[in-house]
Amino acid sequence: MTVNSNTLYTDAWNEIYAVINGSVTDPLNRGKKWIMSAFPDYGARDFPGYPIITISSLAATSNLLTFGKMKQNEISSDIKIYAKMMSHIDSISSDVQNQLKINAGSLEMAGLYNLNFRSDKASTVILNKDKVHIKNLIVIFDYVHL
Repeated sequence: MTVNSNTLYTDAWNEIYAVINGSVTDPLNRGKKWIMSAFPDYGARDFPGYPIITISSLAATSNLLTFGKMKQNEISSDIKIYAKMMSHIDSISSDVQNQLKINAGSLEMAGLYNLNFRSDKASTVILNKDKVHIKNLIVIFDYVHL
């Protein structure tokens, strides 16, 4: 699928989700949906348990390039990993980064270029009486269009 400037946020999010959902391995092999757009309702019957990956809605900045009417957008998304085991935080974070790098060519074909990452160090919180580790990966792309 090609990212369209009229549906930039949806298309780019779908591309990122497709790579992560299609190639990042659930360390518990649960066979449940564990990659989502937002943190799920903890009390819901379909709460998958931990680990969970969330991919936030996208942020974008737009710049008019000096040569013609081309626009460059920097697109970013927070990818959060929630897990009870710190080892899962590390392995899933590495897997997400590696799979996005491996699939950089297909992301470029869709119009997402210059993949970069930033990350925060993991933190630990109590969520609904569970000790949960959280890591935030920030994935950044450029998107150029007329």
